[in-house]
Amino acid sequence: MHDTPSSSGIVSSGIVAKAEATKPVYTVAEFAALFNRHKSWAYRLIYNGKINVISEFGLMMIPANEVDKIVATAGRYTGK
Repeated sequence: MHDTPSSSGIVSSGIVAKAEATKPVYTVAEFAALFNRHKSWAYRLIYNGKINVISEFGLMMIPANEVDKIVATAGRYTGK
């Protein structure tokens, strides 16, 4: 079986695909959907200062490079 990205940028197996270069920013809901999470998860990241947002224009927008920043933290899971 071959994993292919859907139109939302999510690979069918649940692995997040690299941010689309043609979309420079995401809404909070779109950002959360890229990781198959609820938008409250994204708001927690925002309010804890873990991701940067653009908020000066009446809508919180998350730059696409923030997706890449999260994906770059991937590593081997060794348990706790």
